[in-house]
Amino acid sequence: MNKAMLILVLLLSTCIFGADKAPEKPSFYSLYAWHSEYPQFADEVAKVGFKWMRLGGPVFDPGEDKGFVDAVKHGINVATVIGDKNADITKMQEFREDIKKYLARYGENGTLWKENPTVKQIPLQYFEIWNEPNIEYLTPTGGKKRDECYAEFLKAAYEEIKKFDPKIKVVGMNTAGGTMKPDGALTAELNFNGLIGWYKFIKGVHKAGGGKYYDILGIHPYTGGKAPEKAGYIKAIENIHADCIANGGGDKPIWVTECGFSLPITKKGSKEAPAEGIIKDEETQANYLIREMAISAACGVEQFQIMYISDISDFYAGLFTRDGKKWRKQTYALKNMMELLPEPLLLKKLSEGTDGIYAYVFKGAGDKETIMAWNTGKEDVEKEFEVKGSELTLSTRDGEKKALKAAGGKVKITLTQSPVYIY
Repeated sequence: MNKAMLILVLLLSTCIFGADKAPEKPSFYSLYAWHSEYPQFADEVAKVGFKWMRLGGPVFDPGEDKGFVDAVKHGINVATVIGDKNADITKMQEFREDIKKYLARYGENGTLWKENPTVKQIPLQYFEIWNEPNIEYLTPTGGKKRDECYAEFLKAAYEEIKKFDPKIKVVGMNTAGGTMKPDGALTAELNFNGLIGWYKFIKGVHKAGGGKYYDILGIHPYTGGKAPEKAGYIKAIENIHADCIANGGGDKPIWVTECGFSLPITKKGSKEAPAEGIIKDEETQANYLIREMAISAACGVEQFQIMYISDISDFYAGLFTRDGKKWRKQTYALKNMMELLPEPLLLKKLSEGTDGIYAYVFKGAGDKETIMAWNTGKEDVEKEFEVKGSELTLSTRDGEKKALKAAGGKVKITLTQSPVYIY
């Protein structure tokens, strides 16, 4: 065989046998759940249409195996998070060993798959390093600041992960916060009592040399009960991009690795117990969730992980109620969005806040150009849009559809705070 033919054979072999080795492109839609509770809701999660999920909870816990296996049985790709509140920077080798142990179990050809040979292997492909390290979930040690400590943990994790499998993507930061205006927690730039505002933290990690040691940047853009358009979220994405390009090793993909909107919590003996980011009712909760997701997609966010599969003690943002697994309004709205915009690729911005109107053109189901639009003002407004074709469909937020006829290549519709779709 001559040299040219040998090179061709090797290239073809790589294409044929190596193609399935590349990490699957992440879906925009993802759900955050604890591994111990996902199996209880697996059927409901499947009905909504999720194919990606972040599993949280204590690592190396027997329940983690069951959650992971049940997820892949449903064809779900799992992203995971690892970090230890009490990790000691002076004992970095122990942290490295934990990373290696985790990869050896959940990575490609890991022990989990060998113990479950009938389960189709969907190995760990995306690895989140720490949850909200800018606040109390990471304890600074070794006389260093929180962002300096995290940069060292991130470097150690990145090196071990890439040594195991260079194709695994490392998701860094995953900060508490991701908007520019106060959100009920730390403001973006605040440094208070050792806790660091999310944007200040990211810049600090970059300054400490951590920008080389992650592939994807994660944020948690809770709005503290504000409408997502009023929280400075778009500006936050622009700032992250600029800082990544300047100091963080390039314009890296952004993930929302946690976000949601909590309803008020009623407790025995009191009318309402306040929760972080209270939303007054399910109608508003549904509007805010899918509006923030649409804005995220328009800003190029690669994945949005919804917090939470069900309610927890102080955060009533679950897609399903804990008792009876009842779907909330936001769940129906989300399912409709996922069906109409399976992977919401932005084609054009028609309006982004002008007169309170937001309107984007996405590539929708069947590659149809789909307008998603809403009005943030208190009063309903009429808006005219240019469209292709004359026979169209108008879908409400929750999936009620009706025929829509265009006149002269335009349609006029009434916009409210509840998004609609035109396609």
